[in-house]
Amino acid sequence: MFDFMTIFKFFKRYPACLLLIVVYLSFLNILSYNNAWSHPEQFSIKIGIMETGPYLNAHDISNGLAWKTFEFVPRDTRALSSYFEIIDTKFRSLLWHFMLPHPSLSLTWIFSLILAPFFLYQLLKNIGLSINAALTMVAFYLLTPAILSNEVMLHRPGKPMANFSIIFCLYLASQLKTQFIDQKKEIPFPKYLIFWAITAISFYWDETVWLILPAMFFIFPEVIRKKEYLLLWCLLPLITLLAYFKIIPYLSILAGHGFPHLEQYDKVGMLDQKDVFIESFRYLVGNTKSLVLDSIGIMPFSHQASVYIKCSMIAALVAWGVLLHFIAKARHKWDHLAFFLIGLILFFNYSMAITEKTWGPYYYGGFWSIFFTIYLGKLIEKALIPSKLLLILFLLILINMVNCFLDMNMIIKKSHYHWPVSVAKEYFQEKLDRFDPRVKPVFSGEELKYSINYYWSHRNALDTRYSLPKELCWLSVELKPPSELYVNITKTDFIETN
Repeated sequence: MFDFMTIFKFFKRYPACLLLIVVYLSFLNILSYNNAWSHPEQFSIKIGIMETGPYLNAHDISNGLAWKTFEFVPRDTRALSSYFEIIDTKFRSLLWHFMLPHPSLSLTWIFSLILAPFFLYQLLKNIGLSINAALTMVAFYLLTPAILSNEVMLHRPGKPMANFSIIFCLYLASQLKTQFIDQKKEIPFPKYLIFWAITAISFYWDETVWLILPAMFFIFPEVIRKKEYLLLWCLLPLITLLAYFKIIPYLSILAGHGFPHLEQYDKVGMLDQKDVFIESFRYLVGNTKSLVLDSIGIMPFSHQASVYIKCSMIAALVAWGVLLHFIAKARHKWDHLAFFLIGLILFFNYSMAITEKTWGPYYYGGFWSIFFTIYLGKLIEKALIPSKLLLILFLLILINMVNCFLDMNMIIKKSHYHWPVSVAKEYFQEKLDRFDPRVKPVFSGEELKYSINYYWSHRNALDTRYSLPKELCWLSVELKPPSELYVNITKTDFIETN
């Protein structure tokens, strides 16, 4: 029998728990069939994965190094992501025998929605945040667009796993500081070596994990202050580059996939170009505004928005105003992390100049969400905001963040399937109103469900070709290996149906 009085007292003491409940309940809407989708690149990647059969086998060991399948370019820096994607795709393929898997369901959800929030909470507690402040920041982190987009869109696992890895490695560093440095003890070498090794392995999820290297100097410099530990830390980039340019390419040749000349990858060739550096400053204001404002759910006011959306936006603006008032009163001095955040803004702009010019924090920028959450949590903790007021303020903020994300997500989705990609860039350059009536699903969630059910129920009728909405082009690849399909699969086989 539930002790309702005990539960009431618990939530009265820790009201921020209600925020997390609201966040996880909001996923029921955010991850609906209307909003969830699969990136078009998944089509060709899944074909390459399923060529070895629907079940994991020895061929997948070499297939994980097939850089032409996963990257399309001579990029061999994300080997762990490729192996994870093989497991993930065949897991989804297995599910089709028992149920209809959600369009964006991925094993990365375990890391993004369960483990990352847990270790972020522990990390925030270790750096001095109260339980309420830590829980509030975890709820905020989960709804930032760079994090949320990894769950709504099925794509490469590199970014979500990189975000988890950054959090986990920082958590390990905070544990070393709490257990040893703060207790005036020396960190045992075996424990430091475990932390060092886990960090080293993480670099093969995605290149953004490299941000852990400078982050340690700004957040936990005590952990790497000892000469031997600092030397090992500085060796990490050299060891990783050796793996990128020599070890992994050699293994790729042994696996029969050819030598990936990383220096010929166009993004690597652009790193030292003067034009790219100048270009990053051209979009500095726009990218910075998108990165910061999208992350806190503050969008330009729109006359096309509904009354509910307008009220939500006004309420969020008021909530941020109250928060900033309390933070200003606390007179928080800039610490090293603030300067690191400024560096991240410049890094984000530079990376966007190499990739998509103006793209906003959708999918990209998860590293910003992590470090901004940590810094904002420190500001809020020092501001001593009453727990119930903090609950109300962030409830208003989170509601507006959800509204803003859903419209942003629809623009990104439609620009990949039904609009030119340039439409998404126009949106981030504020030439397109996210509340424009055209920003709505092409297919309703019920239509997509019906298409999936119909195709699945007729999967054994090999003499029939079924047309599918573009959003579901990956469907037949997961159902059967390409070698068993009745027709050759090309992107043109899947036409838009109403």
